[in-house]
Amino acid sequence: MLIVMMGLPGTGKSAIAEAVARAIGAPVFSVDPIEATLIRAGITREQRSGYAAYNLALMLARSQLELGQSAVVDAANYVEIARAWWRDLAAEFAVRRGADRMCLLGCRTAQAENRIAEPEHRWLHLRAVVGGGREGAYRIRAVQ
Repeated sequence: MLIVMMGLPGTGKSAIAEAVARAIGAPVFSVDPIEATLIRAGITREQRSGYAAYNLALMLARSQLELGQSAVVDAANYVEIARAWWRDLAAEFAVRRGADRMCLLGCRTAQAENRIAEPEHRWLHLRAVVGGGREGAYRIRAVQ
C-alpha cells in the first residue's frame, strides 16, 4: 500500500503520516528532512535540492513496494507533477502486483480544522481515517 500525504505547510501532514505509519507498520519517507540533509551536504536550492528530495523519497518508496511492503510519503505535493509521480508509481505496482492500493491523503486548513490541536483529537480523527486490524483490512480515505 502506498500512502501519500498532500497539503500546504502547517496542515498536520507529518503528524498524520507518522500516526498512519505506526498504525500499519510502515516507514515514513519525509521530503523535508531529506532536503535538509541534501542542503547540509552542500546541494543547494539553486541546485534543485527540493526536486532531488522528491526523487529520493520516490526511490525509497519504490524500494519498499518492491519488497511487497507499504510506504507512507510525507510531502506537500501541491504541484501536479509531484502528485503524478506518486500516481505513476502506484499504477506501476498495481499492474505488477495485481493490487490498486494507493491513498492520497489531503490535509487542508480551516486552520487545519483548528489544527486538530489536541493529540487526542488527532487520534480520534485518525480512527475515522484508518480502521481495521491487519494491513490488508485498513480502509484509508482522503481527508477533505
